[in-house]
Amino acid sequence: MDVKPTYEELEKALQKSEKKFRDFYENSVMGLFQTEIDGRLLMLNRKCAEIFGYDSPALALEAVKNVNDIYVYPEKRLQLISDIKKNGFIRDVEIECKKSNGDLFWINLNTIKSVEEDGSIFFNGILSDITERKFAEAELKKFKTISDQANYGTTIVDLDGNFIYINENFALMHGFYPDELAEKNLEIFHTKEQMGHVDRLNEKLVNEGGYSAEEVWHVRKDGSVFPTIMNGYIIKKDDGSPYLMAATAIDITDRKLAEEALKKSEAKYRLICNKIPIGIFHYDKQGVITVCNEQSAEIAGTSIENLIDFNLLENLKNEHMLTAVKDSLDGKTRHLEGKYSSVTGDKTTYTKSDFIPLISDGDFVEGGIGVVEDVTEKIMAAKALRESQHQLKSIINNASAVIYLKDKQGKFILINRQFETLFHITQEEIFAKTDYDIFPREISDRLKENDLKVIEAGMPLEFEENVLHDDGIHTYISIKFPIQDASGTTYGVCGISSDISDRKQAEEELTKSHEKLRNLSVYLQSAREQERTHIAREVHDDLGQALTAIKLDLSWLKEKIPKKEKTVVKKAEKTIALVHNAIKSVQRIISELRPGLLNDLGLAAAMEWQIKEFEERTGIKTDMTIDPEEPELDNALSTTIFRIFQETLTNITRHSQATCIKVRLKERDGIIELIVRDNGVGITEDQIAHRDSFGLMGMMERAHAAGGEIKISGNPGRGTMMAVHVPVKK
Repeated sequence: MDVKPTYEELEKALQKSEKKFRDFYENSVMGLFQTEIDGRLLMLNRKCAEIFGYDSPALALEAVKNVNDIYVYPEKRLQLISDIKKNGFIRDVEIECKKSNGDLFWINLNTIKSVEEDGSIFFNGILSDITERKFAEAELKKFKTISDQANYGTTIVDLDGNFIYINENFALMHGFYPDELAEKNLEIFHTKEQMGHVDRLNEKLVNEGGYSAEEVWHVRKDGSVFPTIMNGYIIKKDDGSPYLMAATAIDITDRKLAEEALKKSEAKYRLICNKIPIGIFHYDKQGVITVCNEQSAEIAGTSIENLIDFNLLENLKNEHMLTAVKDSLDGKTRHLEGKYSSVTGDKTTYTKSDFIPLISDGDFVEGGIGVVEDVTEKIMAAKALRESQHQLKSIINNASAVIYLKDKQGKFILINRQFETLFHITQEEIFAKTDYDIFPREISDRLKENDLKVIEAGMPLEFEENVLHDDGIHTYISIKFPIQDASGTTYGVCGISSDISDRKQAEEELTKSHEKLRNLSVYLQSAREQERTHIAREVHDDLGQALTAIKLDLSWLKEKIPKKEKTVVKKAEKTIALVHNAIKSVQRIISELRPGLLNDLGLAAAMEWQIKEFEERTGIKTDMTIDPEEPELDNALSTTIFRIFQETLTNITRHSQATCIKVRLKERDGIIELIVRDNGVGITEDQIAHRDSFGLMGMMERAHAAGGEIKISGNPGRGTMMAVHVPVKK
């Protein structure tokens, strides 16, 4: 039998059910509300009030009289009412709303129509705040739209680093196409060492919401690495929790290269700035030095550290320099020259200074640049130069030589006092005049010709020039050289001319005297040869024949002496031997005075006899070549060559310490050539030039008298060579 609940039990059950519903309604995580069809808000729960921007439902009901007021576009509600009337509900409709303070927010709305018994219509709805999601979607859409058009790489990954989206630039900068990176992880773009940095950035991204301008190295498909600048931010879910990570990347390889080049350039220019001999410094609007180079400190007599933060306006004692600094800070450039006494280094120098205002883009003065040059040495050098010029002018004007300077057109620029005296013209009078205004044309033509040779050669040249004086023509030795400017361009000719007329006359007289002495020497040699020939003939004809007759007579007498007179026989034999030796001595003396072979058989035979006699007497090995076998020479030339040959062998015997000699006599192209080489100690230049080397001088005189020349040279430890060349007169 069914037991029906009592009224009290039903009421209690109803109350309990109502309480559960109320608890659910009030504490629901979804916004719950009820409105009339015209939009009047009847009720809402705490979450709905929170979404609308109020602390409690009561405050929301008091503030929001009609839900039409929270729609950004009220006409949207009219469309929703039409849909609800038609279908009885709406589902997952997204609506943009506004709070009382004007802030916008988005809701997801689900509404159902309720009809009471009395026919009243109500709308019961459930809504959720999707503002963050809509924002994220908008950001994502914006991100994709921008990234697809951007010239930099963009990507979206999930929290595990798996790619969700990659634009073409991001893929290409790594050597991939976008579709190759599907289902890949960002680890493929980084080495293990680089991933530590990437992980720290992702952690920062999750915890702080983003990062900017981070330098991250990436790996390309081919394994090469390159630097990027990355910016990242987090994409969140509706509840605010991290959802996705988005990042942009720019390949900064070129920039890194440029930065490296800039660093090198900056280091180079800093080095240049520190090494240039001019002080450069920067000061701010307050006159405080912020940067300076080494030379600035050097000029101030202190260190760079002491100059930095030095306040020019407060500490400069030099009124002119202080005024210049102030003017530069007012936008005026100032230049100073004079003494500068350093405050920091207690040093006084002569300086040239420029103080230049530093103008910003906004056309206002933000500081100044100081440029200071220590010109102490230049001033001292200028003083020394003036003194040097005075001294040089004094030297030039007191020189006995004629000194002058002309331009390339031959116009005089400068002459010295000797020029003025000799040619009766002053510096003022000769200026811009030429040689043609002073000397006859023939002389001037020659002077001009020599000047042009110097300009063309570009180097000093020496000339012998004739110039007309009051007493006639004088001869000068002129050293002329080009004058060049700082760029190396020749602009004139300088000449230093010394009068050698007296020396020239003395040289001519000396030449004549030498010629007379040489003629006398030739005559004496000829006379000596003739006398030798005469003596040799007389000795041969008289003494030689007499000794031969005596030897024959003694031999006849010896035969007449009885055999038993042994003592007398021996005496006779000794006497005969003495006479025989005397005959040989006479023959040797005759050969030395004038070899008979030279007259009878010629030069070749005489030299062969002489070399054989030399080899037997000294033990020195000889090697002689004569080509042709018998040169056709006159008696005088044959005698000259033979006597030079004899003197050469004598010198070898006395001085050379040689073990062998080579002799070559050759006639070619009208020249007779005699060359003698030995392997001895080698003659020195001092020995050749020694004033007591009469034998060598005699050889040279003989060769010169015959119209030839003789050369003697030595190599220490390797021997001596004598070569004589004489023309053959046919």
